Amino acid sequence: MFDPSTAKQTYDVIIIGGGINGASVARDAALRGLSTIVIEKNDFASGSSSWSTRLVHGGLRYLEYFEFPLVREALHDREILLRNAPHLVNPLLLTIPIYGDRSRPYWKIWAGMCLYDVFSFDKTVPEHRMLPRRKFKQLFRAIEGDGLNGGAQYYDAQASLAERLCWENLRAAIDAGGVALNYTRVTELHRDGDRITGVSCCDELDGQTFEVYGHEKTIVINTAGPWVDRVCATAKMNGKPAPIGTRKMGGTKGSHIVVSPFPGAPDSALYVEAKSDGRPFLSCLGSVNT
Repeated sequence: MFDPSTAKQTYDVIIIGGGINGASVARDAALRGLSTIVIEKNDFASGSSSWSTRLVHGGLRYLEYFEFPLVREALHDREILLRNAPHLVNPLLLTIPIYGDRSRPYWKIWAGMCLYDVFSFDKTVPEHRMLPRRKFKQLFRAIEGDGLNGGAQYYDAQASLAERLCWENLRAAIDAGGVALNYTRVTELHRDGDRITGVSCCDELDGQTFEVYGHEKTIVINTAGPWVDRVCATAKMNGKPAPIGTRKMGGTKGSHIVVSPFPGAPDSALYVEAKSDGRPFLSCLGSVNT
């Protein structure tokens, strides 16, 4: 329920979207002493943060596009989570079968593994290992052997309880003086030239509307995930619609299927390309989606 005192102060940082990105930004800002508020239209972590494959990874595939700084940054963040939240983030062994008729040959996977180890030089997880065909078949007897050249194994990390990880970031922000509102929808961004000066909100539980104000140096951060463009479209200036820029979110689509453990299930996560059309699929363990 809306607390009237929320609208009686101005904020240094206004964050729209209470998933893991919004929660992390709120934590960082509040711990730096900035007056911070995060606004979420549903429950915290109810969107992409709970629909994802729950991996904490460095983005191995981005090496192909030479996005080395991005991979290094992600691997550094992975290591921070492994060290700071070992009760929520655990090492995860991933296995990649390598087939001669798929998009990535054996040498390319090997090169990617080596680079991944280089960019995660400060890691606490083991380095990769390459598996020749015979060894791979010994370890994974149920894997299709037609065209199999071998495989690779490496470690990333897994956050099985992603919602709790999000909440612990929010809890840290609140403990540092931040404000977190859920079931509160942003209905309008108040635009003054190139700046957003505040937002209009609606309490989704009782319908009460209120304003959240900033000041001349306030930063408004849109972490609404797939709904980023919807938030941008609510911007108004002098009472008239003033959407912010062009479309910013292209979106991706994937299916997540949860099944109970079954005899013959692999002991590690598997990353495989479909033989029919090359689309990737990931099979994970525990409470993580397939």
